[in-house]
Amino acid sequence: MKKIYLSGDRAKWIKDSVGWIKGSIFVLDRFHLSKYIKIATAHLPYTTPIMWYYINKLDKKSVLDLFGVIIEGTKLETKINAIKDSRRYIMNQCEGIKNQYNKDYIGCSAEGHISHILADRLSSRPRAWSNIGVDQMSRLRVFKANGGDVYDLIINKQKEEQKKLRLSKLSKQNMQKTINKSMSGA
Repeated sequence: MKKIYLSGDRAKWIKDSVGWIKGSIFVLDRFHLSKYIKIATAHLPYTTPIMWYYINKLDKKSVLDLFGVIIEGTKLETKINAIKDSRRYIMNQCEGIKNQYNKDYIGCSAEGHISHILADRLSSRPRAWSNIGVDQMSRLRVFKANGGDVYDLIINKQKEEQKKLRLSKLSKQNMQKTINKSMSGA
């Protein structure tokens, strides 16, 4: 392979992976980009499409100018700090944003899958999970999302367990016969 696209939020493990996977290219996924744009523009919704326009044009200067206008139009200090954090995040991701537009990059749906398949059941509605429970629930949700029939899965598991039980009984009976033979021959 000549190119491998690593798409995500630029967490340390993704950043490190780009360094050791030959031919890999980081792409900031649209989920995280959208998240930071929303943080910056939610209180001034008319600025959201303008921000997207400048980002899609890869126009850094206009993006920075718009951030300046948004900050000037914001009163709350906590919101200003959140906007500055968004600005820093987006400006530090320029290369990853630019790589979204490479002609051979087809996108990434990992965050959507995580959100709709796993987080929906495992974290969006807080519950306590054991390691075994979260592993089993994760596998079950992925199985179902991939078109698996949970009813068939349960029936097949029950049949497997019955088969193991029969084999175990047969094994015990055979062992008892062997013991009885050896005892009677002694």
